[in-house]
Amino acid sequence: MKKTSKVSKVTKIPKVINICGLEHKIVYPYIFKNDSDLLGLYERAQACIKITDMYMNEERPEQGIKETLIHESFHGIDYMVCSNTLDHDILTDLSIGWYQVLKDNNLFSYKSMPKKVRVGGFDYTVEFPYVFEDEDSGWGETNNNSLNLRLSDSDTTGKFPDEFIRQQLIYLVTCAIVGVYCSSAFDALLPFGYGVYQVFKDNKFEKLVKNN
Repeated sequence: MKKTSKVSKVTKIPKVINICGLEHKIVYPYIFKNDSDLLGLYERAQACIKITDMYMNEERPEQGIKETLIHESFHGIDYMVCSNTLDHDILTDLSIGWYQVLKDNNLFSYKSMPKKVRVGGFDYTVEFPYVFEDEDSGWGETNNNSLNLRLSDSDTTGKFPDEFIRQQLIYLVTCAIVGVYCSSAFDALLPFGYGVYQVFKDNKFEKLVKNN
């Protein structure tokens, strides 16, 4: 019987994504010749992300490839809005955490506010609309001790637009991910969370992750 060669399955990922208004080309599958330990690489000057489908001569799982895309996109957000200040290990924790959250929830396809968001092994209760007793408390709060995400729908000036509320939810979930997955917090959490919202929404990352 004639042997048939094994054909590598190539995961479908976007060819171009938008990070903070700038289009980035995705080169996949890419072979790293000088550093075989690399899974992906963000190149700022070329506005390019390179991702390999192989590691140590073995095919990478689809989930790992998509998590790498999230990770390298986070490097782009870091460059664009955080002045390249975030530690690589933090970005790794965040991308692993966000992969899980995108897989287990429906944060970009809901019509009404979700009642629960699963982060790691924890179910966070979404309290919306939440009325803050102190008007200066702001529009939202993540409590990693009581596992609550609290969101207001208005302030003294009136009702918040729906897009603003959805953006804030993603920021609060990012705060929860930091509490569950990351060993330390970081000062640029607010702009980073807003960048996450833009990248995931504009490039339909939730649909991409769920489509395994």
